[in-house]
Amino acid sequence: MVKVQTNKQRASPAGPSQFTIRRGRRDNPRLRNEADLNTAGPSSSNFLLTDRSPRTAFLKRAAAVSASGDEIFRWIEDFGLREDRPNYGFDIADFGVIDTKCETAVAIWDRYIGQGRVCARRLISFVIRGNNSNQTTRTQLTDMLNAIEAPSLETVKILRPGLSCRTFEEALYGFLCAPSERTTLKHVSLCWCCCYQTGLSKYLESAAASRLVLLRLQTNAANVKDTILHALAGGHRFPNLRTLSLQNIQGSPPRTCWTRSRRATCVATGAPSPSRSLVM
Repeated sequence: MVKVQTNKQRASPAGPSQFTIRRGRRDNPRLRNEADLNTAGPSSSNFLLTDRSPRTAFLKRAAAVSASGDEIFRWIEDFGLREDRPNYGFDIADFGVIDTKCETAVAIWDRYIGQGRVCARRLISFVIRGNNSNQTTRTQLTDMLNAIEAPSLETVKILRPGLSCRTFEEALYGFLCAPSERTTLKHVSLCWCCCYQTGLSKYLESAAASRLVLLRLQTNAANVKDTILHALAGGHRFPNLRTLSLQNIQGSPPRTCWTRSRRATCVATGAPSPSRSLVM
């Protein structure tokens, strides 16, 4: 009886795919670097550590797991010390209160908050989810946003419905705008209870907002429609914006998306529309 190889066996003479992958990591420097990136650096049983390229590592928290400010500061420090200098990002399921009974956590928090700006180089994605109603949590998140400066940020998502306050929103808009020379931040998504419309207006009219390619806003606590339309109709008029998504904005359809800033500007001014809008 003659054994005939299947197409899969002919394509993979080394045997099962998992062994082929392991062998490839030893023989191929690029794949070996990707394997190292998945194991080096900060980790715990609650993390899902993935990579999108040989030089990008993303930390993603598992569902329903929170991270406090001292942990985030420690991760920033650890990634900053790595010899392979990867880009990295955080996706935090919920921002938690610091454990005041843990002396190490308190010491780390006090050290970073007290030293001024913390430069998070190569941090390109920053996602914080959860609810913003707890005052202690909101205050600590405010302090952290005021402390971190991320010159390489590309994506920011602050998805925290619930109670808000002016100091938190000032810190949020400041985080999105600083440093002033940053040109990489292109994608911003906010889900929050807007109570400081003057701050939102200043941000939407800022140079930082003019560089955005995607902007998603969701809030049902205040009528921010006029603030948004004023920013679209005047000032820089979002020259680079390609997608504007508005959800639960008073006076607008429940979910509305414009694919181009030019369309959104026409809606604000009443001018003829050069492209159609998409209702999601």
